[in-house]
Amino acid sequence: LREFMENYEIPPRYRDDHLSQQFIATAGQTVFTITKNSYNPRYGDLKVYVNDRLVEHKLGDGTDFVLLTPASAGDAVTAVWEEHFDLVEPPYNWWTW
Repeated sequence: LREFMENYEIPPRYRDDHLSQQFIATAGQTVFTITKNSYNPRYGDLKVYVNDRLVEHKLGDGTDFVLLTPASAGDAVTAVWEEHFDLVEPPYNWWTW
């Protein structure tokens, strides 16, 4: 049981934290806008799931992403991102090494 609890990943549609956002799609919808302040496209990878399946997408303008295959009405679309500030900003003292 311990191993299960340590390795269990919550299905994307049930995540509710500062690194994810949920959407309910309309028929044919392809463009979605992330409105959470914690998302910045410069600071990490964005993964998009439709009904808990990882799908291909491309980044749009600003905080938009575009599904390559249009969603069906009622699809659960989940955007999950990571924060990697260390990959974007060099350490403040990097020039003194």
